[in-house]
Amino acid sequence: MSSDCLGSTDFFSDEALEMLQSPLMKEETLSRKDLVHLRYERDVETMAEMSSNLYRWSEEEVATESHLQWASWIITSRVLTVQGPPESGIANRLLIPLIDMCNHDRDSPHILTGRAMTGATLKVVAGVDVKAGDAINISYGGSVEGNDRFIQDYGFLDGGGSKERGKSEVAEAYKIVARKLT
Repeated sequence: MSSDCLGSTDFFSDEALEMLQSPLMKEETLSRKDLVHLRYERDVETMAEMSSNLYRWSEEEVATESHLQWASWIITSRVLTVQGPPESGIANRLLIPLIDMCNHDRDSPHILTGRAMTGATLKVVAGVDVKAGDAINISYGGSVEGNDRFIQDYGFLDGGGSKERGKSEVAEAYKIVARKLT
């Protein structure tokens, strides 16, 4: 497994979850961990016991609960919630190829627009001229999501936007969290 997932609450110890002082984040995280555990017991472990060729992580290794937890997080960290038709009130969680190449920046001039409905398109609209090699960032959650979602789903903290805070303040926030988690 890669280390990029370790910032997500899904990989926090019980002690680290308590340090968040957020009962809702703790409850949601524990619920997701329980769902992964139940799914592993029901589907993966049972089938792997029947045949060692099923649910392999690699040639040498059978998939473990930790592997399923990582795979679930990978999907969560790349899924995008997109609104359906206006009158429906439906929100769709979609995996959209290439959109996960856009990193988060609350102050990005670029926006994701569109709806998840028949005949509709989703597109990133450039808010400024883009030169070859420029990074295209978007604001995850339409600039309304907070750090509770960011740390749970993506494994990072939002420093409040590049215009609101200096890079040194954001770096210090990361150091504080890192000290608490190690």
